[in-house]
Amino acid sequence: MLAEPGIGLAAPQVSRSIQLVVMGCEGEEGFPETVLINPKIVFYGPEQVENWEGCLSVDGLRGKVTRPSVVRVQALDRHGKSMDFEATGLYAVCIQHEMDHLIGKLFLDRMTDMSTLTQLPEFE
Repeated sequence: MLAEPGIGLAAPQVSRSIQLVVMGCEGEEGFPETVLINPKIVFYGPEQVENWEGCLSVDGLRGKVTRPSVVRVQALDRHGKSMDFEATGLYAVCIQHEMDHLIGKLFLDRMTDMSTLTQLPEFE
């Protein structure tokens, strides 16, 4: 994840059939390094936001995806301790993106307007 660089990775992306995601993003809009085992989203906020997303599984593409701006998550941490927290902004988007991988979905499956799909050099 860090070598590519990316901000999240789900176990199915590295051929592991387990419910595990890892995430982390430094910077102003960033969020802490997070490990989620058997995660569940138990609440989706009513407000939707549109963001550009990309994915290490479909390298070189970006597209706009609309997702809830707030989620409440329950999971186990890397030590098996229960977690129950709310995430907003990029953190909420990343959680939803990575959890989609756990059910076999890519950001492309969530796009409603494929005209926003672009290659990375055009995006930059």
